[in-house]
Amino acid sequence: MSTVRRAIFRDSLLVIPLMLLASGTLLASGAKSSWRYQGRFVVTRYTSDERCCGKWADGYTFTGTRARYGVVAVDPRVIPLGSKLKVEGFKGVVFRAEDIGGAIKGKKIDIWHYSYDYCIRWGKQRRGVWVQPGKRPRPERRRSALDHVGDALVSVPKFVIEGLGGVIDALAAG
Repeated sequence: MSTVRRAIFRDSLLVIPLMLLASGTLLASGAKSSWRYQGRFVVTRYTSDERCCGKWADGYTFTGTRARYGVVAVDPRVIPLGSKLKVEGFKGVVFRAEDIGGAIKGKKIDIWHYSYDYCIRWGKQRRGVWVQPGKRPRPERRRSALDHVGDALVSVPKFVIEGLGGVIDALAAG
C-alpha cells in the first residue's frame, strides 16, 4: 500500500511517497522492494548424508552446486530455483533456493545444515518466508563417469599398455 504525505517546503509542495511493504521495509524513495512475503511455511533441516538424502547423498544440490550453509530445498512450483529467501527467525541471513527434495511439496522448505543430530532436534517449525526471485545458479564442475575411467586408465601398469600397443599394431597390419 502506498500513502502520500505532503509537506510544504519553502513555499513549494513536496510529495514524498512512503511505501510500507509486507516485508516491513520502508522505502522513502518510492522504489518497490523485490522481496515478497509468501506466507508461513513448514521449515525443516537436512544434511548431505544417506540418512537424509539416501542414494542422492553426494554433497551436491539439484542445481549442481555444493551443499553448504545458506542452501534451501524448495518446491520449484512454489519458489523458483535460484531465488533468495529470508526466513523468520534468521535475522540477516539470506538463503538461496538451490535444491529440491522428494518430501518438499507446497509450502515447505528444507534448510541445509552440516549436523544430522541438529537436523533431528530442529524438527518441524512454522516460519514466515520472504522471496526475491533470482537466476538459477551455475553448477560447479562435477566429475563425470569419463573422469573416473581416466583415473582407472592411469592406474593400469605400463607393461599392459605396451602389450595393448602390440595388439593394436597387429590388428592394423592384419
